[in-house]
Amino acid sequence: MFHLRIEKVRLRATFVTFLYVVFLSTCTLLGFIWLLVTYSAVFRLFFTPERSGIVLNNFERVSSLGFNLFHHLIYGSNLLFLVIIYLPWCAIWNLGLVISILEGICGIKALGSAAYLSLRNTQNGVGLVLIFTIWELGLRALCLYFGCYKTWFGIIGLISLLCLGNAVKWASFVVYFQDCIWRVSKKKTGEEQG
Repeated sequence: MFHLRIEKVRLRATFVTFLYVVFLSTCTLLGFIWLLVTYSAVFRLFFTPERSGIVLNNFERVSSLGFNLFHHLIYGSNLLFLVIIYLPWCAIWNLGLVISILEGICGIKALGSAAYLSLRNTQNGVGLVLIFTIWELGLRALCLYFGCYKTWFGIIGLISLLCLGNAVKWASFVVYFQDCIWRVSKKKTGEEQG
């Protein structure tokens, strides 16, 4: 990886792939938000516990406090379902960027190669994305909780830890890329022998 020369074609391919990834991730997140808002409006209008025949004393007591447990359980399960869909896609997008940087493949071809390579190794990619997402969100939440944004040392510390996390993330995705290539080549040699 360190012996690769920086070429204009390779940089252009990486930039084009980055634009595809940004477009896809933004559209996906906005679509998920739209889906949850629409689902919540429809669900709130037509499927309340009173209208659906579910009359339980616990739901009525909690609803009288302004917190409807039934609705929040449904929303939480839907949000969890959308996160389960989003994590493998995010792993494919990050792997596509790594392929674009290392191989010089541009745009949709890099994302298609990433989807093919990560087909049999999805759990590792999801684990990587989950770990680094928790790292980033956890650092930001701690910064908000402790008020790190009020001092220069807190801001510099947060930015340093986020940059360290990004460097480790990209190094781990390079290892994940090599593991995906190894699994695909192992499968091909197994098919040729068998």
